Amino acid sequence: MKKLKSGQTVDRLSELPDALILKIISSLDMRDVVGTTLLSKRWNNLWTTIPCLCYVNYDISHDNEEEIRNFISQALLLWKGSRIQKFKIHFCGDIYESFYRDMNWWLGFVTEKKVEELYLCLVCDDGLINLPHFLYECSSIRKLSLVECGLHICGDVHWDQLKSLTIECYSVPEDVINRLLVGAPQLEIFELSINASSISSFTIRSRSLKKLSIKKNVYWIREFDQSWDAMLTIWTPNLETLVISGAEYGKCLLMDVSSLTDMTLDFDDLWVMVPGETLRQFLPTFQRVEKLTLSSRCFEMLGFMKGKYSFSPFSNVKLLRVTCDLIKSNQIVGLLEIFPQLKMLDICQRRTIHSAMNPGEPFNSEVDTIKSLMMQLRIVEIGWYKYEKSIFEFIEFFLEHATVIEKMLIQNRGGTNVESDDMILAAEKLLSLQKSFPTVELIFCKK
Repeated sequence: MKKLKSGQTVDRLSELPDALILKIISSLDMRDVVGTTLLSKRWNNLWTTIPCLCYVNYDISHDNEEEIRNFISQALLLWKGSRIQKFKIHFCGDIYESFYRDMNWWLGFVTEKKVEELYLCLVCDDGLINLPHFLYECSSIRKLSLVECGLHICGDVHWDQLKSLTIECYSVPEDVINRLLVGAPQLEIFELSINASSISSFTIRSRSLKKLSIKKNVYWIREFDQSWDAMLTIWTPNLETLVISGAEYGKCLLMDVSSLTDMTLDFDDLWVMVPGETLRQFLPTFQRVEKLTLSSRCFEMLGFMKGKYSFSPFSNVKLLRVTCDLIKSNQIVGLLEIFPQLKMLDICQRRTIHSAMNPGEPFNSEVDTIKSLMMQLRIVEIGWYKYEKSIFEFIEFFLEHATVIEKMLIQNRGGTNVESDDMILAAEKLLSLQKSFPTVELIFCKK
């Protein structure tokens, strides 16, 4: 409120245009949205046309379930908008049968209002809640996220406008995945996260996909679990970005990924699989990849592969991100021999010094060809969690031999866990390096 000379006040909130007010409150949970009616009389009915309806972090129990059901139902009955842009529900706890009935009504309401973005997270103590059949025929949905929802399909799927699909469940049958992909002919982004012990083998087949992310979660390790023999088959000719993480697969078959340029392999440190075997299966794919991200496990696998091939399967990689222990100078040379066209290298120090296997000294090589191997390298980024003298020996090595390097970014990724004294020592060391190498831009920052 702004006080005038006469003692009157001007209500600045009420002067805001309706479109701006709706945009602001659209980011709030519905409990807070309804509460805005206390701020201004003019807002009493304004919230009833809000395009985003979000009910997030509702912990359901026997004591509050009726109150929550009534609140959501009343809000929808009072809603007067023409089209719902986003509908978001995030529930956990004891979800009773009465909730199932009301939830079907809520979902029926938003599908009638041509909902475009739908997010459902239903963490129920008594098992999965199956989605109503009519939801599979909602052709207006463009972005869909399903977390811990039961997927049971009786008829066809008609997600004609769907562009982005995220599924996070303990188990999703292969036939369900196939039917969802067939029913979403314009799907461009698919993110799938399921438990390893529930997987046998499955196939991802889609002409429209541009980004695919598959995570196989491991909650416990069993030596003879069937998931270790699971085969992943991918047929996606227009795919540009592929992320595979979690536990490894017994076999990965990439039938057609001819458009792939950005790849991430982030396997857990598990001892079950044969070292380098999973990575070897992706070799034909790497020849087209320009951006590659590898976890510490995959980085160690490279050590077993080096020298086994007469050509570099990574000859087109220009940007490499790896997580590893800080490596020695001869290992750096060996790394650059594998990636001869590398222009940007991002190395992140591992949080813990632990490995499920002992790869010895991966990437060993002579150091007499260092400068020629570094003729392409322009940018180096180093992320560290703990101050060590070897970090700056590592930095000095690059500064001395990478003659065309333009920028080095040294980032503390340990946050508040890094001691202030370590930060001071690191800053002082980098200042001295900057004086010795004035042509290189040295940047020191926190995460």
